Amino acid sequence: MKYMLTLNMLMLIALLTAQAVDWQWVCSYGASAEERGQDIAVDADGNVTGGNALVTKHNSQGELVWAVSGGNNATKGLGLDIDPSGNVYIHGTYQGETAFGATTLPGLGQTDLFVAKLNNIGVWQWAVHGGGTSYDYAKKIAVDSSGNAYITGTTHDGSFGPFFLSGVWKAYIAKLNTEGVWQWVQTHTGNNYNSSYDITV
Repeated sequence: MKYMLTLNMLMLIALLTAQAVDWQWVCSYGASAEERGQDIAVDADGNVTGGNALVTKHNSQGELVWAVSGGNNATKGLGLDIDPSGNVYIHGTYQGETAFGATTLPGLGQTDLFVAKLNNIGVWQWAVHGGGTSYDYAKKIAVDSSGNAYITGTTHDGSFGPFFLSGVWKAYIAKLNTEGVWQWVQTHTGNNYNSSYDITV
């Protein structure tokens, strides 16, 4: 069994084996300012992908395969997941207009949420945004075997493509297909001021 651990000021990735508890490899990167690695995932071939708005892929020996960044200075990547083909889906928040590759997202609220997809060689495939004019967050993402992405978090009168949720800080679950098209969004019927922090499929 292998365990993955993210240690950061600079985004430190380490691999341990449970049998001997021996460090297999470690790598770090970053600039002079504060750097944080927010999440990490491992694909079927043992490649490790982690990052924030900077996403990196390492092979099973810890060697850097590729690194790509997206967003602006106010973009925070909060999590990621990998589908069976090795595509990487990341989510987070941003402020103001921001771009992921050739896709530019508008800044509509105080904090908007985004979901973006990279293929297995680190090329941006698409990026979409959600939320309203206030504070909106995507807290967690999960991807199924077909490449559909599910996110959960909090929204305040938020729009997800053609779908709209009315309410103050409503917990939600939303689905995107593998092409980045919003399929649905759901919330519960309780009071306002709720949040959701995790999801699995």
